[in-house]
Amino acid sequence: MTQDEIDKLTSQLKYDGKDQVVSDKDFEHTVIAGAQKLEQEQSYERMLLADWIAQFNEQMERNFAPIDNLFAEYDSAQEGNMVFDDFAKMNEAVGVNMNRKDLHRIFDLIDRQNNKKVRLEDLKNLA
Repeated sequence: MTQDEIDKLTSQLKYDGKDQVVSDKDFEHTVIAGAQKLEQEQSYERMLLADWIAQFNEQMERNFAPIDNLFAEYDSAQEGNMVFDDFAKMNEAVGVNMNRKDLHRIFDLIDRQNNKKVRLEDLKNLA
């Protein structure tokens, strides 16, 4: 497990601000339930990402739009990266059919640097 996954699981433990003991069984139950939930979320995210990649590539082929040109058109700051609103507008323009919440999850998955921006290279590595 990664540190983020461990932190996510331990944050689900009830804590009321004072020292308390958690039984072995309660801890085990919480960790197992959290791990199962995390696995389901990751599975859903993989499915969502695969769907986005398929839709994005299909629309790019249909529109004969080079990704470099499309990215430059929607990179509002012209800094070589996109914020979420730029990303959402670009996807809508090419015809990707996903709701904003799912697009935001996709954006967060692509944003490996966790700086709330995606780079052209990030998109090229996926699409």
